[in-house]
Amino acid sequence: MQDEAKHENTKGHSTTQIPATIPPSVRTPANRAAAASVTHVPKTSSAGKKSKDRSKRAATDDDDELLESVLLELNSKEFDDSEDIYDENSEENSDFYNLIDQIEKKQKDIFDV
Repeated sequence: MQDEAKHENTKGHSTTQIPATIPPSVRTPANRAAAASVTHVPKTSSAGKKSKDRSKRAATDDDDELLESVLLELNSKEFDDSEDIYDENSEENSDFYNLIDQIEKKQKDIFDV
């Protein structure tokens, strides 16, 4: 009768069974070291095969001329390191210095320095 009572109590309820052992795909402290020591083998069929030697395109005089012209163009440009970037009167810098002043005032208020 107790079996029938147990059976009636579980009607309409689904139970989840927990496996007795943890599957090996779940990383635990016990299997972490063992998993780390196993070397990873790629699943592709080309594992361990030497890569194909591909033919390289031969460099031509046109390539040399193009490379030379690009280098000349880059070297001829002057990069502007003017003081406009570092101008102390710029709006960004004044905002930055105002922010620093506000932080220092708050710090004095908080710590009574």
